[in-house]
Amino acid sequence: MKKNIQANFKKKRFGYDQYWKMYFTLFKNKAYEDRYITVIKSRSYDLAKQILENRIKEEDCEIKIKDIQGAMFHKDYQNKNGETLNIKDWQNIRDCSFPNENDHLFKYHFRNITPQEIQVRNQEKIKNLA
Repeated sequence: MKKNIQANFKKKRFGYDQYWKMYFTLFKNKAYEDRYITVIKSRSYDLAKQILENRIKEEDCEIKIKDIQGAMFHKDYQNKNGETLNIKDWQNIRDCSFPNENDHLFKYHFRNITPQEIQVRNQEKIKNLA
């Protein structure tokens, strides 16, 4: 059910800004990758992706972004513990969202992808093609 709700949100363009939780991978070369989470304020999912991609390019044109995924925060959104968002959670979401008055993209780093993991993933892709 949650995925259906998020799929509907992703197709819609809202008349006012929404807060989007965006997951993404950054990499500079083929040797390592890092996974991040951020919050983007925009009227649609596609616009949130575009804002994120543009901001990453502004920060460092050599860094590439891939595997962008997202979900919209809403009144029935549940965190990983199954709890709905309270007023303090909403305030934290607003405070860390981009764009903001300081023009700073807050990125929460939550995973390094090692070269070994990249190699295993690529080998599995090759096997699946054969």
